Amino acid sequence: MSEEEKVHQLVEVVGIDEEAARNLLEASQWNVEEALHLFFAEGQQVPSFSSREGEEPLLQDSFTGFTAHLGGVIPVAGAQRTQRAPRAAGANGYAAAARTPSEVPAQPQDKSFLGTMSKVWTTAHQALLGVASEDFEQWFQDRYGPPTPVFVKVTFGDAVQEALGQRRLLMAWFHQEDNAASQKFCREVLQTRWVLDRLEEDLLLWAGDVSRFEPSQVARLLGLQRFPALVLLQPVANDVNYHANVDFHCVEWPLGTFCVPLHSCQFSMGADGSTVDPEMVIAMVETTAQDFREEVQHVQEEMQRRDVQLAEDRRLREQQDREYEEALLADQLAALRRAEDSSLPNDAGPSQVDEKSQKAEEKEKAAKEAEEAQERAEEAQRQKRKDEILAQPEPPASSATARIRLQLPSGERLQRTFAATVCLSEVYEWAHCCRPVAAPKHFELCINFPARSLKDSSKTLKELDLVPSAALILKESEPDGESG
Repeated sequence: MSEEEKVHQLVEVVGIDEEAARNLLEASQWNVEEALHLFFAEGQQVPSFSSREGEEPLLQDSFTGFTAHLGGVIPVAGAQRTQRAPRAAGANGYAAAARTPSEVPAQPQDKSFLGTMSKVWTTAHQALLGVASEDFEQWFQDRYGPPTPVFVKVTFGDAVQEALGQRRLLMAWFHQEDNAASQKFCREVLQTRWVLDRLEEDLLLWAGDVSRFEPSQVARLLGLQRFPALVLLQPVANDVNYHANVDFHCVEWPLGTFCVPLHSCQFSMGADGSTVDPEMVIAMVETTAQDFREEVQHVQEEMQRRDVQLAEDRRLREQQDREYEEALLADQLAALRRAEDSSLPNDAGPSQVDEKSQKAEEKEKAAKEAEEAQERAEEAQRQKRKDEILAQPEPPASSATARIRLQLPSGERLQRTFAATVCLSEVYEWAHCCRPVAAPKHFELCINFPARSLKDSSKTLKELDLVPSAALILKESEPDGESG
């Protein structure tokens, strides 16, 4: 809604002129609801203003003086609305009847008064209901001044999603009241240059007042009992996408948004007036941020290595396809030549027939040798990939892994543990490369009970119900089926 629409809405609701409505909205930072609260307030203590020493105050200590000062256009609750005074000449002035006898222009005092009332209203609102997450940056700046850390002005769930998208940790501050522990935390932790630098590179800062519903529920899920408290959280895509050896549980808030608490510190004052050492907190943040950076770098390197391997595999398959097409074309040409030789007239000389037969045999031999060379290259590549797969450590067994037992046509068995999030294509690759011999050339993986073939290589093991363990059988299939 635009500013003009808000002015018209306030004019229609309370029946004041546009000038007075604009003053109320400017004092309430263009919040229509707060402007209405300010309009209907009654019995508030209003500071008095005088144009010069010795004169009567321009504004009285009640909203009665305030309504008169605006030209009698704002009614006091329970009182009858007064007649609006005519506008004076000029863009900003009211008629002389709306001024004090001293004829001092009232607009600067109006703005000071409205700004004061807005701050009083905001302070009282925060004292009763707590500080909203989107207001923490302004709240921090008003109390502690610069430097002010950058807060994410969204809900907790949106903050987790934003940190996940930016591959950052989420530093969550749970606030309860402005006490000595909160002041020490804000000044000696959040305003340090190192923490401010980390907020620009590795962390997102979210704050929540536990007097409000969402922060209180998240604090309960995290097991926090004393405040203020600081928690470092790692956002994850789902509840199984983190290491099984993490000591903390996975928190879900709201539904479908997950994060793992890594470290937490509670700053409440002890009986002797002591709190957590800020230097220890900064060291904890530094260590956690460094570990997270190394983990992100490791993941990126692993993804790059996998991309390079996939590109190499594609290049090898394309080369093999070209060699196969060339060999097939050679076989077709040889067949055509043999057909031509068989159609030669009977009076053809023996030497001519023998020469053609010899050339055909040489081409067949060359094609066979090329096919054998291709098979040897494929076998060498298979063995190389086998060594790479076996060199990778298996993930520890947990609810987030799948132990696959594979029975080969020869009766031999293979076994390996995979993460539940890997795709079926990796199991096919393992089955092809790690079996003793590459026979049959075309195969598919099946489950006996219930009997079904696993052909959708894009699905994960969890989606195929192969977690936590499954027994598979390797069977020969048609050339258009899945194969190693």
